[in-house]
Amino acid sequence: MRPAAAAIVLAIASSPAVSLVAKVTVVMALSLAGTRLARTSRASVRHALLVAAFTVSLALPIGSMVTPVVPLVEVQDLASGRANADAPGAAFPAPLVSTTSRASTTDSGRTPQMPSLYLFTSVLLTIGWVVGTVCFLLPVAAGLWGVRRLRRSARPWIPGQSVAQRLASDAGIERRVEVLLHEAVTGPASCGVARPMIVLPVDAPAWHGDDLNRALVHELEHVRRGDWASQCFARVVCACYWFHPLVWVARRRLILEAERACDDAVLRSADATAYASQLVTLAERMSTAPTPSLPGMAHGTDLALRVRAVLDARQRRGRVGGLRAAFVCVASAFLLVFMSPMRIVTTAQEPAATTQVFSGSLTDPLGRPLPDTRVTLWSVVTQQPVEAQSDQLGRFTFSGMPDGEYRLQVHGFGFQGRVTLARGERLNRNVAAVLAGSEQTLTISSRGTPVALPALPRPQPPTPPRPYAAQAGLDRCAGTSMFCRVTPPVQTARAQPIFPATQRDNRMAGTVTVEGLIGLDGLLKNLRAIAPADPDFAAATLNALRRWQFIAMQLDGVPVEATIRVTANFVVP
Repeated sequence: MRPAAAAIVLAIASSPAVSLVAKVTVVMALSLAGTRLARTSRASVRHALLVAAFTVSLALPIGSMVTPVVPLVEVQDLASGRANADAPGAAFPAPLVSTTSRASTTDSGRTPQMPSLYLFTSVLLTIGWVVGTVCFLLPVAAGLWGVRRLRRSARPWIPGQSVAQRLASDAGIERRVEVLLHEAVTGPASCGVARPMIVLPVDAPAWHGDDLNRALVHELEHVRRGDWASQCFARVVCACYWFHPLVWVARRRLILEAERACDDAVLRSADATAYASQLVTLAERMSTAPTPSLPGMAHGTDLALRVRAVLDARQRRGRVGGLRAAFVCVASAFLLVFMSPMRIVTTAQEPAATTQVFSGSLTDPLGRPLPDTRVTLWSVVTQQPVEAQSDQLGRFTFSGMPDGEYRLQVHGFGFQGRVTLARGERLNRNVAAVLAGSEQTLTISSRGTPVALPALPRPQPPTPPRPYAAQAGLDRCAGTSMFCRVTPPVQTARAQPIFPATQRDNRMAGTVTVEGLIGLDGLLKNLRAIAPADPDFAAATLNALRRWQFIAMQLDGVPVEATIRVTANFVVP
């Protein structure tokens, strides 16, 4: 697999969002399978199962954040290894030089893209999810606003209110339920939680008494069960998982089971044939002029299933019951607790590629061993660290490493370069740590008058070492500190970068960060821009830094190389 493709696959597979989607898939699949197995049971029971599934799906993100990780599936980290062991240059590991903690751009302009691609893919997926959720929530907000407008523009129907109060009392509903008439409504519908209402067409006063009673009983059952709130809740969950087909299938099933549960309430006191005929009549009427998105009596969706269930004398009917509701709640809580900690995790190595070994000796810039020093290898792709400790002679060993590219960090020195491990390789390398020498920030204004750069400086002979007069003095110094005498580098020549003419004319600003080494001759070498930047800004910065000169850093009286970091801010006032 190509490195770029491997990084994308790894970013997707190792994302917490993928673990969440996998868990939601299991929850929705279990709920749909449960409703299928319970097809001969009460509709209210199947509806309770689906409501529980939506509740668990919305609670899973919170549960996943507050619980410890339990690996669910281990995904192979294909991107940590090299794309092809036989690819050109695969056998030539990168040299260990003073460097940076980020992917770098060398003077030739090549930039390692793997970490950036991995991060970019993860961020892009997150942004896409959030944008999709917002887009799917907008119709929900519009629907709520439409219900508010419907309540304001509808007119009360006093006779229907009296009938509804009587039927509500028989159904055990103690709240007041408003009965309204509206010209935009073609069939009975209900909505509201704190102030529930039933909306009927304007010709409802002319309906037959039995038809009106059946319609009101159906809508009152929606109110008693809180179907409007549960359907709004399910719609929000669908918006959060807008890309998941099982969530939308479960929502459609939820609506169907709510309607069938209300049909069962009507059939406790009504003739099944007459009610089925009324459902068909209302569905034909509503198909020509749809009712606003509210829990209604005769939505055309799955009408055939409802009519078949109404006429099926063997179908079990009734409310969910306290025992069944308690069972559903306990099962949902168990499922939430059981699934929240589970994650899809990435393994940092392949079973067949764990024999790579990287070992060596760790020394200071003067070649003295660095004992008891922490050394860390960071995977360039996954950013996963692996640590080792040097012994009294400065020796360290990393065993069982997956093949791939790593950044080497020495505690107290920073990042010291890159290491490339081939499959089955046992790499031994001595690491000479480099001290940090200078860090500067430059500001280059577009208003300034360009000044010609000076000529390139000539290398200066290294400062002669000034060793201790006696070994006893060096021993006393070394016993006090590992670096008992450090003389910082002293800058003797510098040049300011020139603001590029094209960027000046276009009023473009930018920042360039460059890292490199201060050599023993005082000149800068191994310069590289460590972050993506405008090529003209980077070229101007590097061109100026090549004209800088220092007196080299000294360690215990001996000149040594040191790192330098320069940040150039090109500003447009």
